[in-house]
Amino acid sequence: MPDNDLIKFMIMNTIGESVLIETLRSAAYFVTRSSNGQRFNESSACYLFVQGTGLDVLIQRFHLDYDPEKIRDTFNYCVRHAS
Repeated sequence: MPDNDLIKFMIMNTIGESVLIETLRSAAYFVTRSSNGQRFNESSACYLFVQGTGLDVLIQRFHLDYDPEKIRDTFNYCVRHAS
């Protein structure tokens, strides 16, 4: 039977990755659909989260082994080429 600490770590890692993925999806939605003058409050907050320090805090809080700058660069690249 796995150790309880390992199970907790696995759950936190899964939650952290899920939060990160959904935040990136919402931010991408904002960026690709905001040119028509509409405001998407939740999506714009996600975009600011990705571009600001929120991403760094999320990665540190869930102890994810990701580079926030690489995520931002990849996100911006994908958004530019999706338009």
